[in-house]
Amino acid sequence: MSANDDPPGVNAYGVNYKYSPGDKVYLVNSGGKAGPYKIESADGGKYVLCDDYGITANGGRSYLEDELELYDPFA
Repeated sequence: MSANDDPPGVNAYGVNYKYSPGDKVYLVNSGGKAGPYKIESADGGKYVLCDDYGITANGGRSYLEDELELYDPFA
């Protein structure tokens, strides 16, 4: 295995994601919070959201980490 052979399912090294697929988050904007949504996928430091049924939210738009906030069921 050479240095460029990443294990299956692992994205490029050096990219750290704050959230993982399945995590529940709020979408935060100037109008407040929307959601919660689930993280559907993470790629290139951006996240695509889905609902509890796995249906892609907001037309598949991707969001940066600073647009998201971890859902706290006890808040």
